[in-house]
Amino acid sequence: MSLSRPVQPSSNGGEKRSFKKECVVKVRTSNFSKVNIVDLIDAVENVCGEGSCFACIPRSQTHYEVTINNEETSKLLCEGLKIGDDKYMCDRLCETTVVVSFMNLPSYIEDREIIARLNGHGIEVMGEVNRRYYARSKCCDGTRFMRCKFLPNIRSLPYAMKFETVEGMQSFRVIHSDQQRVCWKCYSIDHIITNCPDVRCRVCKRFGHVSYNCKGVPCTICDKCGDECECGSIVQTDNKLDEQICDTPNIVQPHSEQVCC
Repeated sequence: MSLSRPVQPSSNGGEKRSFKKECVVKVRTSNFSKVNIVDLIDAVENVCGEGSCFACIPRSQTHYEVTINNEETSKLLCEGLKIGDDKYMCDRLCETTVVVSFMNLPSYIEDREIIARLNGHGIEVMGEVNRRYYARSKCCDGTRFMRCKFLPNIRSLPYAMKFETVEGMQSFRVIHSDQQRVCWKCYSIDHIITNCPDVRCRVCKRFGHVSYNCKGVPCTICDKCGDECECGSIVQTDNKLDEQICDTPNIVQPHSEQVCC
Protein backbone atom coordinates (compact mmCIF):
# COMPACT_ATOMS: atom_id res chain seq x y z
CA MET A 1 0.00 0.00 0.00
CA SER A 2 1.22 3.44 -0.86
CA LEU A 3 1.35 5.81 2.09
CA SER A 4 0.41 8.81 -0.02
CA ARG A 5 -2.36 9.06 -2.58
CA PRO A 6 -2.40 12.08 -4.91
CA VAL A 7 -5.62 14.09 -4.64
CA GLN A 8 -6.98 15.56 -7.84
CA PRO A 9 -8.91 18.83 -7.80
CA SER A 10 -12.66 18.36 -8.04
CA SER A 11 -12.76 20.54 -11.17
CA ASN A 12 -10.88 17.78 -12.99
CA GLY A 13 -13.41 15.17 -11.95
CA GLY A 14 -11.12 13.71 -9.31
CA GLU A 15 -11.64 13.06 -5.61
CA LYS A 16 -12.31 15.98 -3.30
CA ARG A 17 -11.49 15.14 0.28
CA SER A 18 -12.98 16.76 3.32
CA PHE A 19 -10.89 16.64 6.50
CA LYS A 20 -13.44 17.21 9.26
CA LYS A 21 -12.79 16.92 12.97
CA GLU A 22 -16.04 14.94 13.26
CA CYS A 23 -14.45 12.23 11.12
CA VAL A 24 -11.29 11.85 13.24
CA VAL A 25 -10.79 8.74 15.38
CA LYS A 26 -8.07 8.36 18.01
CA VAL A 27 -6.40 4.94 17.97
CA ARG A 28 -4.81 4.44 21.39
CA THR A 29 -1.35 2.91 21.74
CA SER A 30 1.29 3.06 24.45
CA ASN A 31 4.09 2.09 22.09
CA PHE A 32 4.42 3.72 18.67
CA SER A 33 7.26 1.42 17.66
CA LYS A 34 4.97 -1.58 18.04
CA VAL A 35 2.47 -0.30 15.47
CA ASN A 36 3.40 -0.49 11.80
CA ILE A 37 1.79 2.44 9.99
CA VAL A 38 0.98 0.36 6.89
CA ASP A 39 -0.66 -2.33 9.02
CA LEU A 40 -2.64 0.36 10.83
CA ILE A 41 -3.99 1.87 7.61
CA ASP A 42 -4.79 -1.60 6.24
CA ALA A 43 -6.66 -2.48 9.44
CA VAL A 44 -8.68 0.75 9.28
CA GLU A 45 -9.64 0.21 5.64
CA ASN A 46 -10.53 -3.43 6.30
CA VAL A 47 -13.20 -2.11 8.67
CA CYS A 48 -14.23 1.13 6.96
CA GLY A 49 -13.64 0.28 3.32
CA GLU A 50 -10.83 0.72 0.82
CA GLY A 51 -9.73 4.32 0.42
CA SER A 52 -11.62 5.43 3.55
CA CYS A 53 -8.47 6.42 5.50
CA PHE A 54 -7.65 10.03 4.57
CA ALA A 55 -4.98 10.72 7.21
CA CYS A 56 -3.03 8.89 9.91
CA ILE A 57 -1.07 11.21 12.21
CA PRO A 58 0.90 10.25 15.36
CA ARG A 59 0.01 12.47 18.31
CA SER A 60 1.58 12.92 21.79
CA GLN A 61 3.11 9.43 21.90
CA THR A 62 -0.27 8.13 23.08
CA HIS A 63 -2.42 7.75 19.98
CA TYR A 64 -2.80 8.09 16.23
CA GLU A 65 -5.39 10.46 14.81
CA VAL A 66 -7.02 8.70 11.88
CA THR A 67 -9.27 10.72 9.57
CA ILE A 68 -12.03 8.71 7.87
CA ASN A 69 -13.97 9.66 4.74
CA ASN A 70 -17.25 10.34 6.59
CA GLU A 71 -18.67 10.59 10.09
CA GLU A 72 -20.91 7.52 9.96
CA THR A 73 -18.07 5.29 8.77
CA SER A 74 -15.81 6.54 11.56
CA LYS A 75 -18.26 5.10 14.11
CA LEU A 76 -17.34 1.59 12.92
CA LEU A 77 -14.00 1.91 14.74
CA CYS A 78 -15.54 2.70 18.13
CA GLU A 79 -15.60 -0.98 19.11
CA GLY A 80 -11.83 -1.17 18.74
CA LEU A 81 -9.33 -1.90 15.99
CA LYS A 82 -7.51 -5.20 15.63
CA ILE A 83 -3.99 -5.12 14.19
CA GLY A 84 -2.50 -8.59 14.03
CA ASP A 85 -3.08 -10.25 17.40
CA ASP A 86 -3.49 -6.94 19.25
CA LYS A 87 -6.65 -4.92 19.73
CA TYR A 88 -6.50 -1.15 20.20
CA MET A 89 -9.11 1.08 21.79
CA CYS A 90 -10.55 3.83 19.60
CA ASP A 91 -12.42 7.04 20.44
CA ARG A 92 -13.91 9.58 18.10
CA LEU A 93 -12.26 12.97 18.54
CA CYS A 94 -15.54 14.86 18.92
CA GLU A 95 -17.45 12.08 20.64
CA THR A 96 -19.14 12.84 23.93
CA THR A 97 -18.65 9.27 25.12
CA VAL A 98 -15.43 7.67 26.32
CA VAL A 99 -14.37 4.18 27.34
CA VAL A 100 -13.81 3.94 31.11
CA SER A 101 -11.78 1.04 32.50
CA PHE A 102 -11.48 -0.29 36.05
CA MET A 103 -8.30 -2.24 36.72
CA ASN A 104 -7.86 -5.38 38.85
CA LEU A 105 -11.43 -5.51 40.13
CA PRO A 106 -12.33 -8.71 42.01
CA SER A 107 -14.41 -10.98 39.79
CA TYR A 108 -17.28 -11.13 42.30
CA ILE A 109 -17.99 -7.39 42.16
CA GLU A 110 -21.21 -7.14 40.16
CA ASP A 111 -21.62 -4.94 37.12
CA ARG A 112 -24.54 -3.11 38.74
CA GLU A 113 -22.20 -1.92 41.50
CA ILE A 114 -19.92 -0.34 38.90
CA ILE A 115 -22.85 1.29 37.10
CA ALA A 116 -24.25 2.61 40.38
CA ARG A 117 -20.88 4.09 41.34
CA LEU A 118 -20.54 5.85 37.97
CA ASN A 119 -24.14 7.09 38.07
CA GLY A 120 -23.44 8.52 41.50
CA HIS A 121 -20.68 10.61 39.95
CA GLY A 122 -22.96 11.91 37.19
CA ILE A 123 -21.68 9.49 34.55
CA GLU A 124 -24.14 7.69 32.27
CA VAL A 125 -23.16 4.17 31.16
CA MET A 126 -24.10 3.81 27.48
CA GLY A 127 -23.75 0.05 27.09
CA GLU A 128 -22.86 -3.20 28.79
CA VAL A 129 -20.01 -3.61 31.24
CA ASN A 130 -17.38 -5.78 29.54
CA ARG A 131 -14.72 -8.03 31.04
CA ARG A 132 -11.29 -8.21 29.46
CA TYR A 133 -9.65 -11.61 28.95
CA TYR A 134 -6.10 -12.82 28.67
CA ALA A 135 -4.90 -13.39 25.11
CA ARG A 136 -6.13 -16.70 23.66
CA SER A 137 -7.91 -17.50 26.90
CA LYS A 138 -11.36 -17.39 28.49
CA CYS A 139 -9.87 -16.30 31.80
CA CYS A 140 -10.66 -12.74 32.94
CA ASP A 141 -7.74 -10.46 33.88
CA GLY A 142 -9.71 -8.22 36.28
CA THR A 143 -10.31 -5.29 33.92
CA ARG A 144 -13.88 -4.07 33.34
CA PHE A 145 -14.60 -1.47 30.69
CA MET A 146 -17.67 0.30 29.37
CA ARG A 147 -18.61 3.24 27.18
CA CYS A 148 -19.78 6.22 29.21
CA LYS A 149 -21.23 9.66 28.58
CA PHE A 150 -19.86 12.55 30.64
CA LEU A 151 -21.94 15.53 31.62
CA PRO A 152 -20.69 18.85 30.18
CA ASN A 153 -19.36 19.99 33.56
CA ILE A 154 -17.31 16.80 34.09
CA ARG A 155 -14.01 16.65 32.23
CA SER A 156 -12.42 13.68 33.92
CA LEU A 157 -12.84 10.99 36.57
CA PRO A 158 -10.44 10.61 39.50
CA TYR A 159 -7.57 8.15 39.17
CA ALA A 160 -9.19 5.70 41.62
CA MET A 161 -12.58 4.72 43.02
CA LYS A 162 -13.50 2.67 46.08
CA PHE A 163 -15.49 -0.57 46.09
CA GLU A 164 -16.54 -2.85 48.93
CA THR A 165 -14.57 -6.12 48.91
CA VAL A 166 -14.38 -9.13 51.22
CA GLU A 167 -11.36 -7.46 52.86
CA GLY A 168 -13.22 -4.17 53.25
CA MET A 169 -13.37 -0.95 51.24
CA GLN A 170 -10.50 -0.74 48.71
CA SER A 171 -9.46 1.65 45.94
CA PHE A 172 -9.08 0.55 42.32
CA ARG A 173 -7.45 2.30 39.39
CA VAL A 174 -9.70 4.12 36.92
CA ILE A 175 -8.48 4.86 33.38
CA HIS A 176 -10.06 6.67 30.45
CA SER A 177 -8.90 8.73 27.49
CA ASP A 178 -7.68 12.29 28.09
CA GLN A 179 -7.80 11.71 31.84
CA GLN A 180 -6.63 14.60 34.00
CA ARG A 181 -5.94 15.17 37.65
CA VAL A 182 -9.19 16.32 39.20
CA CYS A 183 -10.65 17.29 42.55
CA TRP A 184 -12.18 14.28 44.27
CA LYS A 185 -14.99 16.46 45.63
CA CYS A 186 -16.34 18.33 42.60
CA TYR A 187 -14.28 16.84 39.69
CA SER A 188 -12.93 20.23 38.67
CA ILE A 189 -9.60 20.24 36.83
CA ASP A 190 -8.79 23.71 38.18
CA HIS A 191 -7.85 22.57 41.69
CA ILE A 192 -7.41 19.52 43.92
CA ILE A 193 -9.47 18.60 46.95
CA THR A 194 -7.16 20.38 49.42
CA ASN A 195 -8.23 23.70 47.86
CA CYS A 196 -11.77 22.81 46.83
CA PRO A 197 -14.32 25.55 47.59
CA ASP A 198 -16.84 22.83 48.49
CA VAL A 199 -14.70 21.13 51.14
CA ARG A 200 -15.05 22.23 54.76
CA CYS A 201 -12.20 22.36 57.27
CA ARG A 202 -12.78 20.34 60.43
CA VAL A 203 -10.74 22.81 62.49
CA CYS A 204 -12.04 26.27 61.64
CA LYS A 205 -15.29 25.08 59.98
CA ARG A 206 -14.62 27.26 56.95
CA PHE A 207 -14.82 26.21 53.31
CA GLY A 208 -11.98 26.17 50.78
CA HIS A 209 -9.28 24.12 52.53
CA VAL A 210 -8.69 20.99 54.61
CA SER A 211 -7.54 20.83 58.22
CA TYR A 212 -3.96 19.99 57.18
CA ASN A 213 -3.65 23.43 55.57
CA CYS A 214 -5.65 25.25 58.22
CA LYS A 215 -4.13 28.37 59.75
CA GLY A 216 -6.14 28.00 62.92
CA VAL A 217 -9.46 28.91 64.41
CA PRO A 218 -10.56 32.39 63.28
CA CYS A 219 -10.12 35.19 65.78
CA THR A 220 -13.31 36.15 67.55
CA ILE A 221 -12.43 39.83 67.10
CA CYS A 222 -11.22 40.27 63.50
CA ASP A 223 -12.48 36.91 62.13
CA LYS A 224 -9.09 36.15 60.54
CA CYS A 225 -6.79 33.20 61.12
CA GLY A 226 -3.17 32.79 62.18
CA ASP A 227 -0.71 35.32 60.77
CA GLU A 228 -3.55 37.19 59.08
CA CYS A 229 -5.04 38.18 62.44
CA GLU A 230 -5.11 41.98 62.72
CA CYS A 231 -5.68 42.31 66.45
CA GLY A 232 -2.72 40.35 67.83
CA SER A 233 -4.47 37.11 68.73
CA ILE A 234 -2.36 33.99 69.14
CA VAL A 235 -3.69 30.79 67.60
CA GLN A 236 -2.40 27.39 68.60
CA THR A 237 -3.44 24.46 66.39
CA ASP A 238 -2.77 20.74 66.44
CA ASN A 239 -4.51 17.82 64.74
CA LYS A 240 -7.03 17.23 67.50
CA LEU A 241 -7.39 20.37 69.60
CA ASP A 242 -7.46 24.00 68.59
CA GLU A 243 -7.21 26.65 71.27
CA GLN A 244 -7.31 30.37 70.61
CA ILE A 245 -5.66 32.68 73.11
CA CYS A 246 -6.37 36.33 72.46
CA ASP A 247 -4.31 39.18 73.85
CA THR A 248 -6.78 41.34 75.68
CA PRO A 249 -6.07 44.57 77.62
CA ASN A 250 -5.32 44.10 81.28
CA ILE A 251 -8.38 45.02 83.25
CA VAL A 252 -7.65 46.44 86.66
CA GLN A 253 -9.89 44.76 89.15
CA PRO A 254 -11.36 47.08 91.77
CA HIS A 255 -9.94 46.51 95.23
CA SER A 256 -12.21 46.49 98.20
CA GLU A 257 -11.73 49.55 100.35
CA GLN A 258 -10.04 48.79 103.61
CA VAL A 259 -11.41 50.51 106.68
CA CYS A 260 -9.03 51.04 109.50
CA CYS A 261 -10.35 50.86 112.91
